[in-house]
Parts: sequence; C-alpha cells; structure tokens
Amino acid sequence: MGGPVLREGDGSVRVPCPVHGGKDPNCKVFLGDDGIAFVCFSACGGKGGDALALVAAVEGLDVRSQFPAVLERAAELLNVDLEPRAPGSARRATTAPRPPPRPAPAPTVDPEAERQHEQRCAMLAALWPTLELRGDALPYLAERGLAPGGRYDAATRLGVRWLPPGEDWLAPLRARWTDAELEAVGLTRARWAHHPLVFPLYDSRGRIGWMQGRTVAQTTHDKRWTALKGDGASRCLFGAHELAARPDARVWLLEGPTDTLAATAYRPAVVAVGRQGAGRLSPAQAAMLRGRHVFVAFDPDPAGNEGARACGLALQAVGARGFRLRPDGKDVAEWLVNLARERQRTEEERRRSDAERRLNGRRKKRRESTGP
Repeated sequence: MGGPVLREGDGSVRVPCPVHGGKDPNCKVFLGDDGIAFVCFSACGGKGGDALALVAAVEGLDVRSQFPAVLERAAELLNVDLEPRAPGSARRATTAPRPPPRPAPAPTVDPEAERQHEQRCAMLAALWPTLELRGDALPYLAERGLAPGGRYDAATRLGVRWLPPGEDWLAPLRARWTDAELEAVGLTRARWAHHPLVFPLYDSRGRIGWMQGRTVAQTTHDKRWTALKGDGASRCLFGAHELAARPDARVWLLEGPTDTLAATAYRPAVVAVGRQGAGRLSPAQAAMLRGRHVFVAFDPDPAGNEGARACGLALQAVGARGFRLRPDGKDVAEWLVNLARERQRTEEERRRSDAERRLNGRRKKRRESTGP
C-alpha cells in the first residue's frame, strides 16, 4: 500500500484506504484497549472495524458467512500456523478463545425512580407527536450544515423538535396531568422559553425518556442548554432508539446532541449515540452498548479526553470494545461537516474531470472520423 503515512498525536496513523484504493491518507488505523481498529473517512463513508473486518473488506469476503476464509487469510498475513484439520471440517486457530465478558452486577432498582421514569416516558410520548421541527430551528440547523431533509434526514431520524414560544404546547398534556405534576418534571413554558430547540434522549426500550433544549438566537439569556428536572438522563442516550434496529452496526459515542446529529447526518454507516456532556457512562447507559464496537468521539480537549477514558472503562465492564476516535480540531460536529464538504468537493471535481474526459474522447472520435 503506497502513499503518505501521517502519525497522529494519539499514537494512531492515517494511511491511504486499502479498501477503496484511495491515494490520500483518509483511513485512520489505531490501537484500542484490546485490538487494532480502522475507519475510513472518505469514499467508504465511515466504514471500519477491527483487524479481521479490514482483512475481509480488502479481500472481498464477508466476515460472518466466510469467517474461516477470513481467519485463514489473516493467519497467512501474520505467518501464523493453523491446526491441521480433517477433510470437510472447519479450520481453527491454535490461540485460545477469548473468554466471555464478566457479567455486570445487577443494578439496584429504586421503585420511586422507576415510577418517575415511567411517568416522564408517558408525558413525552404524549407530547412528541404534537410537535414539529419548524420556526427558527431551520436556519439554525442550516447554518451548521445540519438542515432537516436531504439524503439521510438526521434531524427527523433523531426526533428533533421545536417548542413554539408563542403557543401553549403543553395543552395536550393537561388532559392527563396537572400543572403540578408537569412542573415536578420540568415541563413548564417558562423553563423552555429560551431553549425551544429540543433533542430527545431514548431509554433501553427505545422510548423518549428525557429531553434537552438549546437556544437558537443571541439573547440576554446566558445559559445555552436546559433539561428536565431530576437525574433521568442517566437512563437515556441521544439516538439510542437505533441500536436495536441495527445490532451489527458500529457505534460512535459522542458528547452531546449536536455532535450526535452531525454524526448521524455524515456517517450513516454507524449508529451515533450521545450523552449529556463528556462524562462517564452510567451503568444503564453502558448496558445499552453491551457487546458492541464503540468508537468514543469526544472533543479532544481535557474534559473530552478524561471523559473518553472513563467511558472506556465503563464499556470494558459490559464487554464492549472501546476505541478512542480523535477528530482533527476541537469540535466534532465542525470536523464532520468539514469532512463532508471536502468529500463533496472531491466528488464534484471527479465528476467534472470525468465529463471533460468523455467530451475530449468524443471530439477525438469526430476528428478521426472526418479525417485530415
């Protein structure tokens, strides 16, 4: 594999992607806690995985249905002998099988916390179908390259909504709950007046169990974010409703709703989930990622680095394979948008070049057919 090799500060390297045969160093290869992983940020559209997934992709094999062939090819590359086998039997490596992960301790159940969570889920299930994504949310998202619609429509997939400041959006809920019950969980118009762009967080059953709101305009209100009352966010993650629907997809773990929205829009091959800020995963959040390949894509600042380390420990405890993904720059969402724009420019340049080459070919044929 020729081309430039760039060494990153986290010990990883960037090389030309061996899967699609690129020339630029758009494929990142790095060492995690328990293995090698790769991810391509160019023509493969975020495709990646562990070392065996890389061998399978390069050789054109399916790692699930053709695993013996993938293992045999990997052994050849590493010059590792496999055990002799009887005719017709599958080959097995001489290395011992990986022990199963230790089961996580069963979480203690707080009946009151369970009741509050079920009540929040019921309230938000009644509220969400009455809301839309409109108003000042549209230009705010468009300025950041995250406008709803388009090829993957990330805002709709994640369930982003708008609380119209001039309307009584709580009216549908008052038929079932009193104002005191709504206020107890933080559902009041005053609380969300300056934070009308709301992002839902989903629990392990795919239900909206929490929401976080953001300002969209420059106001005298200093606080950019708000959320419901209580600690229910520890049970939920942004984008977690897609985990069950895509059990074999790699997961990107991000540190907020904006980064999760950007990853959903520009890395459709992965399941993007996020927590509130760059902190440690709670036991309930980590349990949702049990057994998955998780790329922790927190901002590369001190808080993000420390949070990624803590999340790695939480993932290891539930048998997930965690890898640190360090973006170029300080903001993950901006990095993803810039990568997408760069890829779009590259594709446009290639289309123009192909069109010019075809045009020149037709001109040459016409000259040859007409003669001197």
